[in-house]
Amino acid sequence: MTTITFDTLKFVEKLKAAGISDIQAKAEAEALQGVFAETLASQLATKTDLVGLERRLDALDAKIERTEMRLMGELSLLKWMAGLLVGGGLGVSPACLLSGIGLTVLSDFLGGV
Repeated sequence: MTTITFDTLKFVEKLKAAGISDIQAKAEAEALQGVFAETLASQLATKTDLVGLERRLDALDAKIERTEMRLMGELSLLKWMAGLLVGGGLGVSPACLLSGIGLTVLSDFLGGV
């Protein structure tokens, strides 16, 4: 657990020098030390927090990579289909290609690729 260095004795002495009673100065020092501890516990990341975050980032990286590979494959297919459309292709109408029927026709023509 992370702690903060807080010199309670020095704090108490400063309060007493300012006219605060000894009992009140000690009570304020203890209260302030408790606030520091509570704040640190709720605001700072622990090593476990960082390891968990690293795992989540690794999972996101893998998901992004899979999505990128899938999109690259789809883009390659679209480029190929566009080439067929522009070049006159195999006599398959653009409507058939875009509707998915052309994919079956092309797949059959290419031997089930």
